[in-house]
Amino acid sequence: MKYLCRFWILSVIVLVACTEKESSNASERIIYKYDRVPVEYVGRKEGVSSQEYMSWFKKYSSYLAQEIKLDSMVFAALIQPVDFLVLKSMDSADYKAFIAERKQYEGMEYYLFSFGDIDGNDVLKSKIFNNIDRKDLMQHFDFTIQNDFSLKDCYGERQCVFYHLEPTSGIKPYYTAVIAFERRSDKDTCDKTIIYKDRAFGKGIIKITIPSEKLKLIPILKTSNNEII
Repeated sequence: MKYLCRFWILSVIVLVACTEKESSNASERIIYKYDRVPVEYVGRKEGVSSQEYMSWFKKYSSYLAQEIKLDSMVFAALIQPVDFLVLKSMDSADYKAFIAERKQYEGMEYYLFSFGDIDGNDVLKSKIFNNIDRKDLMQHFDFTIQNDFSLKDCYGERQCVFYHLEPTSGIKPYYTAVIAFERRSDKDTCDKTIIYKDRAFGKGIIKITIPSEKLKLIPILKTSNNEII
C-alpha cells in the first residue's frame, strides 16, 4: 500500500474541447472524448524505449481521457498504465530495478477520476452542502466515497479497492482521485467503464467508458535483461 501513496504527485486532467456522444438517460450519459487520433500516430508501437514511452504519454495521454458533463459539473477518467506509473516513480531505467518496482503494482489497474464545476467554482463549497458538517463532508470525499466506485469490462464488474483524493491544484478547483481495481487480464482488450454512484451531487449513476480502441494505442515497452529499457 505504501507504493500506492506515491500518486500524490499525479496532476489534474486537462479538459479540452471534444466530440460528444450521449445516451438518452441523462444520469448515465457517456461522452467520448478525443475520438480522432492524430495523423502521425495511428497504430500501436511495440518495443519502445522508456524515453519514447514517457514521451508518448506526455504528448498523447489526453487522447485516452474521457469525460461526461452533467449540468454545471464535469467528471473525467484517465487510465494510468502500470508501466507508466513505474517509470514515473523511478530515477533510472535499469531493467532489474524496473522489474522489482513493477511487482509492487501488479494485479491492479489504475485510473485518475476528476470532478469539478465547469465555471471554476469549488464544488465542495456548494450551497447543497450548507447543512452538512465540513468534517463529515470531507470524511465522505476522503474515504467513504471509495465504496461508490466500480469498474466494469468484459471480465465482469468489481469494486474499487484503493482511493486517494489528491490536493487541488491549478486555476480551476477540479478534484482528482487515484482509484484502483483488481486486474483480471494482462491485456486491455475490451472497453473499460468507470461507474460512480453519486450520492453527493445528485447526479445519479455516472458511467465513463474508455473504449478498447484507445487502449490499444498505448505503446508496448521494450524490456530485456540484457539491456537498459
